Amino acid sequence: MRTAALALLLAPGAAAPARAARFIAVPWAGTVPSGHYSLWQFGLYEQKGNKHWRSLNRLDLGLGGGAEFGAFTISPKGKQPDSWINLQWQPVPEGEFLPALSVGVWDALRKAPLFSSRTAGPSPFLAAGKTFKKGSRYAKIGLDLGANRLDGLSGGLDVRFLKGTGAMLEFQPRNLRLPGTDAWDAALYQWFGPHARVRVSRMGGNPMIDGLFAWSFGGAGRSDGRP
Repeated sequence: MRTAALALLLAPGAAAPARAARFIAVPWAGTVPSGHYSLWQFGLYEQKGNKHWRSLNRLDLGLGGGAEFGAFTISPKGKQPDSWINLQWQPVPEGEFLPALSVGVWDALRKAPLFSSRTAGPSPFLAAGKTFKKGSRYAKIGLDLGANRLDGLSGGLDVRFLKGTGAMLEFQPRNLRLPGTDAWDAALYQWFGPHARVRVSRMGGNPMIDGLFAWSFGGAGRSDGRP
């Protein structure tokens, strides 16, 4: 569903590349480290649509070997919830000079053609991303090429300009947008300690707020998105 696609957002893990595979709504080339997970709760107000709030929930789990498992559920007002299984693998980690590369499929269990320009069904993609760091501050830039919901090119930018504060900007492909919204999304976020974050976003003209809790199964390591 096109209405479900808008809410797949980013997720940190912990320790070294503690950043999962989203900017705001488009893919990022990183994945959650092994043994780490993140839990999300979103509220999206369809200001440019039916004027209702919808609830969104997400889990991201690092499986090891650069692999990530995601489960996502959207609950529009007055409609049945819609759930996705998302898979991503990073065969090429980010190096000093080379970008990270990853491949994935959103809504992987849906029965539909993989490579088309549909607005629903499994959506494969290729993502590339590079991080530029200075102390606790950084800038991440990424580009994606996909099919179905992710048909065409998309990309994003994440800039951490203070120790726990940052901003994001992204361009969504046409099939990922809600009806009546534009292609550009923007967000501001604040970390509260190493494991909790709040973010406010403007999603193609619709306001959204989300809260994130990220941890490891052993309880160790950072989770605040720092590379």
